Amino acid sequence: MDWAWWTGSLAPNSPYLSSLALIKRVVYHDPVLFEMDLVSRLACAAAIKETPGVFAHVRQSVVRLCQDLLKCNKMSDKSWVYKWMEPALGKGIITCSGEKAKFLRRLLMPSFHTDAVRKHLKVFIEESETLVNVLKEETNKEFTNIENFITLCTIDIVLETMLGTKMDVLKNGNLLYKTALERAEDIFISRLYKPWLWPSFIFWNTTHGKEFKQYMNVLDEITKRVIQEKKEKHLREKSETRNGKYKALLDLLLAKHFETHELNEDDIREEVNTFILAGHQTVATSASWALFLIGLHPEVQAKIHEEIDEVFRDDMKRPLTEIDLKNLHYLDCVLKETDRLYPAIPLFARQATEDSNVCGYVIPKGTSCVVPLYFLNRNEDVFPEPNKFDPDRFLPENSSNIPEYGYIPFSAGARSCIGYKYAEMELKTIMCSILRNFTVKSLDDRDKIQPIMNIVLRPSQPIRLRIRSRSIQKHSQIFN
Repeated sequence: MDWAWWTGSLAPNSPYLSSLALIKRVVYHDPVLFEMDLVSRLACAAAIKETPGVFAHVRQSVVRLCQDLLKCNKMSDKSWVYKWMEPALGKGIITCSGEKAKFLRRLLMPSFHTDAVRKHLKVFIEESETLVNVLKEETNKEFTNIENFITLCTIDIVLETMLGTKMDVLKNGNLLYKTALERAEDIFISRLYKPWLWPSFIFWNTTHGKEFKQYMNVLDEITKRVIQEKKEKHLREKSETRNGKYKALLDLLLAKHFETHELNEDDIREEVNTFILAGHQTVATSASWALFLIGLHPEVQAKIHEEIDEVFRDDMKRPLTEIDLKNLHYLDCVLKETDRLYPAIPLFARQATEDSNVCGYVIPKGTSCVVPLYFLNRNEDVFPEPNKFDPDRFLPENSSNIPEYGYIPFSAGARSCIGYKYAEMELKTIMCSILRNFTVKSLDDRDKIQPIMNIVLRPSQPIRLRIRSRSIQKHSQIFN
């Protein structure tokens, strides 16, 4: 069967494909081509067992398959692949399973309810304004690598909202943190596609394993220091709460630590690291792809500017409000279409805790089912002309035709993303702030900027934007 998969001679309706496909990935110079090849063979989803590996080949409706898979209680554990994230995230909410996952979800959900997220809007706005001020220095340049600036902005936001500490990495132009996290991500993905590095005793003795530890120490040094400072302050002041409402995620975790001892200091560090990593990378990635697409489509950019002008009237300098964000309906459509084409998290995986039935197929216990969002979002049955950038798909009169599980940017079911409201408000605040002040032009076509299937969907090369002030170019031709 291995040779059949390698040569492509396996019968198209065979129920399983060999995991030698992972080894085949190594010989691909273009990772996207590999995933496209794999998913086209698997039709809509794949499953991989830990040892020995097999890919389940299920030919069913994409939407129905995702719905059955994500609603199945026996498929709610995270895949064994997530264990490789534990050196960075520990056994936090992203990597853990079972009762611990349920406990952490109950504990953390109040921090991400609408009312709680609304309290972070002030930070979103302030840091977005800092980003705008920094980008003003870029308006006389031929091009700008926009991802660097947005990532530093989201790092500042997540450190202040999750840890309650202000570090001003954007103002200081400190790329150390960003570079370390990206390099650690590269090593993680490299290991995923190199089975000979799967055994821990081999990986940690390689150059890559030692580098990974070094890069993650950059994150640990920050979190350990801030946790210790907050802990000492908590002990001095007895409480960091007011009427049961918390200023930052770390405050809630420390309160739980002192009140019930259900969380130890390692648990706190793991959750903080989890939300720092997940909270800044996903939003920065989505914003970068959105600006890239907007910069390629002047007609879309003109509609966004028209909507912004209508919402803010002639007072473009007044502070942004939550009501303003709610009234930016077309910008919502643009961001949803961006996440369809370039989902920040391109795939995720669930593991069967027992033999499970999904769409009439038995998924054996221990099998991890991979949901490749990047390709599912290009399902022609749901999205005609799937590779076309068309924000109108998400206008109310059109989006009603999208099935419930036809578009799931934050996953769905028991393990869906608990921070999606936080991410949506942060992303929209950043995008509105940028587009209130600037016009953007992308200097490279979509064919040149390919997505790279890492933990987040990163561009294959820097996204080069030409940024100009709207105060100079307002109502004039953007793309001269």
